Amino acid sequence: MIMKVREQFWTVVFALLLCVSRSWAQQTDPRVNPPVPPQAPLSPGQSSSKAPNEGAARVEPEPPLAMPTPDARPLSGVEQFTLGQMGKRRSYLLPSFEFFESGDSNSSITSTNSGTTSSQSNFDAVSTLLGRMSLQRVWSRYQLTADFTGGGYLYDTRSDLNSLIDQFSLTQRINWRRWSLLLGDRVSYLPEASFGFSGPYYSGLPGTNPVNFNPLFEPNQSILTARSSRLSNSVVGEIDYNFSPRSSLTASGAYEILRFPGASFIESSNAVFSTGYNYSLTQRDTLALTYGLSLFRFGRTSQRIQNHIVHAAYGRRITGRLALQLSAGPEIATFTDQVTGPGTRVSWGMESSLLYRYPRTTLGISYTNYLSGGAGVLTGAQSQVLQMTVDRQLSRVWTGSLIFGFAHNRALSQTTAGPAIPVFNSGYAGVNLNRPFGRYLNLYLNYALQRQSSNTGPCTVGICGNVPLRHHFGLGFNWHLRPIMID
Repeated sequence: MIMKVREQFWTVVFALLLCVSRSWAQQTDPRVNPPVPPQAPLSPGQSSSKAPNEGAARVEPEPPLAMPTPDARPLSGVEQFTLGQMGKRRSYLLPSFEFFESGDSNSSITSTNSGTTSSQSNFDAVSTLLGRMSLQRVWSRYQLTADFTGGGYLYDTRSDLNSLIDQFSLTQRINWRRWSLLLGDRVSYLPEASFGFSGPYYSGLPGTNPVNFNPLFEPNQSILTARSSRLSNSVVGEIDYNFSPRSSLTASGAYEILRFPGASFIESSNAVFSTGYNYSLTQRDTLALTYGLSLFRFGRTSQRIQNHIVHAAYGRRITGRLALQLSAGPEIATFTDQVTGPGTRVSWGMESSLLYRYPRTTLGISYTNYLSGGAGVLTGAQSQVLQMTVDRQLSRVWTGSLIFGFAHNRALSQTTAGPAIPVFNSGYAGVNLNRPFGRYLNLYLNYALQRQSSNTGPCTVGICGNVPLRHHFGLGFNWHLRPIMID
């Protein structure tokens, strides 16, 4: 019955696309309506937390301002740099809808105990239904942005894997003459780890992405586990004071949690406090010195980690073209009830990101080396995460995206028993092609793969160190209404 409904549905869909395509081709002349260049991603690698707007159907083009608005985020703040505001900031409400039909070679995200890397031969048919609502409200001194995505997976023959997908993000900014305040929240309820998640992150839903947090302010989810629902939430606050046009002081705090309803993974929470001093050398170059403190807690255990961070940072911004951040320095962690080793650990940490826009291409790269909560598998970990996105306007109507990510998570000796220190290497890659049909409908195709290797033994309590190459591909469309302008 399900297959018949799908066949009828796709017959209607392709008939509609054909009609829209012919009508659009007759009415659209590239000399009159030149193509709009691709917009830059707000955050390089957003897929832990990383990047769901790749290849997106975009809000209606707006005439650019004579002078684009530069990005004003402080270098020591909770958010990463962007390329700035390239159009007039307006208040609007934008609803959109999506249907995606795909095949998944390893829906359960499991492996054999022998650690073989051969991929499975059977593909599960999956239907993804999503709805999204994006809001931006602008006042003279206030700006509110919110975004909600909700839907779920429907499996053809694996009803036990049917699951919900919910994401909500919100930011509120308030600006005074010298003071500014930022409040933000990001919540996600996903059926698997967000690192390389092949759900709405690859679909290209239109809308805003109001939350663009530094990786230190979000729970790490870069270790693949067996399929299991997880709740992630990050609440942040930041206050800034400008001493002069060149110098400012920033104080911020965050509370982040990672929970696993119905699963026996390691739940964690982390309270983060940070302060920093920023100084602008030139209109484009900024230096900063920051101090941070992270307080990790793990479920009902008595193990605690306090991590002190001192970083020196450099930032460079060219509005509409370049956004660069580099930050590095020592980290000193102290442990409560450690299993082995000393109670103090000294290491180095680093956070870096780059956004660069060419005439037809936008490149985003980020690299982070930091002490994380362990992604529900480890009681703390030293994590190195590299992510990259490339968006390009391929032709007048086609756009393409390439994504790549790699994460190296090593357990801490102070919280691990046994002769071997567990290490997990996780990676993903993908490609997305997107074509608009008219002004409100987009067709997209994508292919993604995931893989994980580890020195751990057989699968236990849903943790499989060696995950075979997982393939995920499909075709879908998203449709959005005309933006509803708000006075």
